Amino acid sequence: MDQQIIYRKALGSLTGVVLGDALGMPTEFMSRETIKDRYGNVRDLVEPAEGHIHNDLVKGQITDDTEQTLYLARAIIKHRVVTPEVAAEAVLNWARENKVNQKTYLGPTTRKALERLEHGDDPSAAGSNGITIGAAMRIAPVGIINAGQIDRAIRDAVAASLPTHGSSVAIGAAAAVAASIAWAMTATPAAEDEIFSVALRGAREGEKQGIKYLGALVEKRIELALKIADESSSFAEGAINLAEGIGVDMLASELLPTALGLMRIARGKPMEAIWAAVNLGGDTDTLASIIGAIAGALYGPDMFPEALVQKIKEKNNLDLEEIARGLSELALERLESNRWFL
Repeated sequence: MDQQIIYRKALGSLTGVVLGDALGMPTEFMSRETIKDRYGNVRDLVEPAEGHIHNDLVKGQITDDTEQTLYLARAIIKHRVVTPEVAAEAVLNWARENKVNQKTYLGPTTRKALERLEHGDDPSAAGSNGITIGAAMRIAPVGIINAGQIDRAIRDAVAASLPTHGSSVAIGAAAAVAASIAWAMTATPAAEDEIFSVALRGAREGEKQGIKYLGALVEKRIELALKIADESSSFAEGAINLAEGIGVDMLASELLPTALGLMRIARGKPMEAIWAAVNLGGDTDTLASIIGAIAGALYGPDMFPEALVQKIKEKNNLDLEEIARGLSELALERLESNRWFL
């Protein structure tokens, strides 16, 4: 596989995480109606409102979605493997260096897991039965380093999820995202429709792991989201049907299926899916960043508005190119080692 192609796709995936996160930050946990009343239709970086969960941030700033993704990426580059211990190191370093206990955006599942990890609990068990989207939101590096190796991406997604999100449903969502990105890293945009069957495979295999969740399966919710998307008469109708029929809360069984449903109705225009995510309400930054992570791996960084990306990188002092280079080098190492193993 061409090194430059892998690098550009890695950069695209990371860029998608960052862009979706920053665009969705000001509208996170607002209702669709409140977003419309305050902003109209969000199509640019905007300031969070007074009293908003992120009112300590300014437009263009990132949240834990990007931060945890990049910390996990650096830990993987350092150790060259994905294990619960490596993932735990990443999340602990993120928490300590960013003083997250003082931040407004620390999710309830991650907060509990951090307490257990700080106490010295086994990283393979610290995640307990958390059912939120936190593992899936940071999983992009796992998909990137497993370019073209879907089964390996699923196994690594399980390991990366366990320290904070040990339920079958949370692992299933993370495995679906990782598998989708792994596939996209060696695919062409013309084959976009295949990504949905790959995501279903990741969810199905991922949900065999962890503490069994007795609620709706991610796999079944993805199937329902795709059905809703296919039966909707317009993009706008489809987006609302997904928000109301699947959900936009931080639950793994809602957010990941809705993200894939939005990609389905966008039909090769992933920025439209991202804009829709930003305006749908709920966990908007994570919804948009998951779409960005998958679409960026498939289409590369050029699909994103360059001026917007540059503003966000400057505002947050991000060097995505260096991290993308490290991940792409590891991806090529893994591809080569797998070739010799086979």
